[in-house]
This record gives sequence, C-alpha cells and structure tokens, in this order.
Amino acid sequence: VSTIGIPTTFSIIAGDAFAINNTGLITIADDVLDFETKKIYTITVKISKNGTASKIAQITINITDAYETFLFNGGKYAPAVSATGRTWLDRNLGASQVATAINDVDSFGDYYQWGRPADGHQLRTSATTYTLADSIIPNSASFISNAGDWTTTDIDSDGSLRAAFWSRIDGNGICPIGYRVPTQNELEAERVSWPSQNSAGAFASSLNFPLAGYHSNISFYLNSSSVSILWSTNSISNDDAQHLFITRTSSASDFTSNRALAAPVRCILNEGANPISPSIEALTIDSQNFSIAENSAAGRAVGVVLAVGNPTTFSITAGNTGSIFAIDNAGQITVANGVFDFETTTSYELTVRVTKTATAPAFAQITINISDIDDSFLFNGRTYSPVISTTGRTWLDRNLGAA
Repeated sequence: VSTIGIPTTFSIIAGDAFAINNTGLITIADDVLDFETKKIYTITVKISKNGTASKIAQITINITDAYETFLFNGGKYAPAVSATGRTWLDRNLGASQVATAINDVDSFGDYYQWGRPADGHQLRTSATTYTLADSIIPNSASFISNAGDWTTTDIDSDGSLRAAFWSRIDGNGICPIGYRVPTQNELEAERVSWPSQNSAGAFASSLNFPLAGYHSNISFYLNSSSVSILWSTNSISNDDAQHLFITRTSSASDFTSNRALAAPVRCILNEGANPISPSIEALTIDSQNFSIAENSAAGRAVGVVLAVGNPTTFSITAGNTGSIFAIDNAGQITVANGVFDFETTTSYELTVRVTKTATAPAFAQITINISDIDDSFLFNGRTYSPVISTTGRTWLDRNLGAA
C-alpha cells in the first residue's frame, strides 16, 4: 500500500482473507481465493505514527480467474459454477472439450449404462454382448444389450448398490475425487435455472450442455437435432432409473429409462469438497504375448504384464480355465497348476484387469503360447511319442514296431 508521511504501523480494520505488515505489504492470509466464488475483496486499511492522526482508506483487490484444470482417467476437466451456485465438471465425462455448439460431437463424452463402472463399455467403440452381468462390477468391457437391466434379476434389483457406487466421492466411482453423479433433485434445480427449459437454454447455461443423444439397447442415437439424456443416481423399480431429458422444445428431470440404456454423465461437486480434484494418471495396458514350453511345472515364471499408470492390483478375469495361471500384484504371471500339452492346447487367451485407487480399471488380452517340445522316446530300437485321443486317453502314436 502506497502512503505519504512514513507511517509506522499498518492494520486491516475491516475485511477478510488478507493480512498486512508494517511496510504496507498485503499478503493472503489463511483463505484460498476462488474467482468462481468471490471476484472482489474490499478491505479497510488504517495507518498511523506517533504525533499525528491516523488515516483510513479503502483498498480494493480484484481476483483474476485461473483456468484450473486437472486430469482424471486420461481426460482434462475444470470446475464450472452454475446459476444455482453449485460446482460441476465443465464437460460430460469422457468429453475432450467443453461444448462449442449444441451439436459439438467432441463434447458428447462417454455413454454409461446406469450404475456401471468405467470399464470400457462406455466408449463408443466398445463391443456388444447379450450376456447379462452377474455382478455390478462386470469382468467385461462390452456394452450389455438388454431391454431392461444389464444385470441378472438377482443382482441389485432395487439399484441401491449401484446408486451408492455412483455416489462415491473418493475417485473410486466414475467421477473425480470430490465429485459424484447428481441426484434427480440436483438436475432439476439446474434445469429450472436455465434461460429456457429446452436444449437452447441447456446450452446457454454456464454448464454448456450439448444435445448428446444416448445409446439404446439396439444402437447409438447421436443425432444432435433430437434429444439428450443425463443420468441421475435415482433408481426406480422395474429395471429403470431417472434421468434429465432434453429436446429442442422441452426438458424434464424425472424421465425414466431402462438401466441398460447408456447415456452421458455430468458430475457435480459434493458440497464442501475441493473443486480442484488431484490429477491422477490413467491406467493403460496393451495386449501382450508370452511363450512357455509344454510340460512346464507349477511355479514356473511365464512373464511380467506391463501397464502404465502404476497399477496396484493385477487379476485374471477370464480365460483362466482350471486356474492354470496366477498373477501377482507386480504383474508376474506364473504356472499355478496343471500340465501343458501342445498337442491339446497351443495357446491361452487371458483377460487381465489392472486397478488403482481413484481411477478406472483397465483390461487387456494376454496371449500365452505353448511351445512344442520333443517328447519322443526309444523302445526296442524304435522311436515313439505319446498322443491324446478324443477320449482323453494317451496312446502311442504308432503301432508297435512301426518306423
């Protein structure tokens, strides 16, 4: 603070968030300044020295905006404050950018089946399966096509487990740390705050909602001239859940659709949480190939599965018939039990899953090729080898005495 008359003391007698020393240097006190919350601070400064009257002045401090981005599951996000005062992600989960137009395909993001993890099914390039999941954490990266729920009828029929999963704020749901999937009431509060309750109003809001379409149990509907859906955590009976429904002419937050439908998700900050979620490197793992000789004994090392992002757990989720292989949390695959026979099985296709806290798991196909070894032997001057018949019995490969 600039003054005339060489004051000996400076003090702030009104206002908050700042401190001042006796040279007039103003510093931030204990508060964290946030442009989205408060843009201007006004403090009252008093200066004094012996033998003269004190003086008081108003000091205005303007807060400049900083684009506060963070990384989550390989995507970049920033907080955005809506007209309701709540903080949201600035784009749909999986979107590469904030919407620049109502039909901006790069802002549509990923398409989640209700309550399901970010296991790969949400990608537009995911495969499709018609086999229902027997767990709310499927060992599959495929979109599960069904007219009702994506799980079997005996799994979380009321949706409470999946609603709780999508409500997690520790980064182990589908949203960044501090964020979660909104409730129907929170979506409704946003909807009524728009300039108009239709797609134009949704896009004109500070959250820039595009018309992103949805993925039905048959195919994608990404036609931006029609509709958009945004999931809530509210589960309804009969395999349904509630969502925000937006069209060119109207909108509503209490629409219901079957849980197997896939739709975009916009995460909301849990009240009291830090809007700048810590950046966490995404997990990635590529398909890999290994080889091992037939007749290898239990305990034999096969190879180390490589992954990026420092995973803390590795597991084999498919293809490990008879639990013939094992994998540890360093990615080391070993022979667990059984005997390999090249003449019976020449390769194994394993699905390996890697995980760590606060980010989505990743999956990859790991191929283990079985190499043939010469298992012939001599008997009475002739060479023989074992062969396994369709009955599973082992025979000599030729008649006795045959060359």
